[in-house]
Amino acid sequence: MFESITKPLKIEIENVIRTVTWAVVSASMTFAAVIFLSITVYLSVSTNYGRLAASLGLAGFFVAVAAIAVLVLVVSRGRRRAAQRTEREDIEHEQKEERTTPPWTDMGVVATVLPVAAKAAQLVMRHKGTALFTGAALVSVALLKRRPLTHAEKA
Repeated sequence: MFESITKPLKIEIENVIRTVTWAVVSASMTFAAVIFLSITVYLSVSTNYGRLAASLGLAGFFVAVAAIAVLVLVVSRGRRRAAQRTEREDIEHEQKEERTTPPWTDMGVVATVLPVAAKAAQLVMRHKGTALFTGAALVSVALLKRRPLTHAEKA
């Protein structure tokens, strides 16, 4: 019974453990490669330019890499904060929309509009011919506006 619930969780945990393991292996191998590459660069530069120039050059390179890493960290934090702020604003907006009642359920609006609508309906019923003529005129105007001009009318 609980296997159907715990099986996907076990799979997810195994995937996370596998991913973290490979990330640690990859990071440690990358670190070892950077160390060996740095030693190689130091030895090569120190034979041509001296120990001080090689040390300062490598130190400058690592400072530049660290500065880039800090810049990426600051930018990613700013983006994450902006995304969180936008998400928070969206949630607040949705909650505000949920709290507001639609105008047709507001009794004040209904009490104001209902007598006016009833009076308009009475007028339409009394003057059926005028209302029918006005409606037909509005429909024909709308249709004429949508009708494309003929070649003779364009000239």
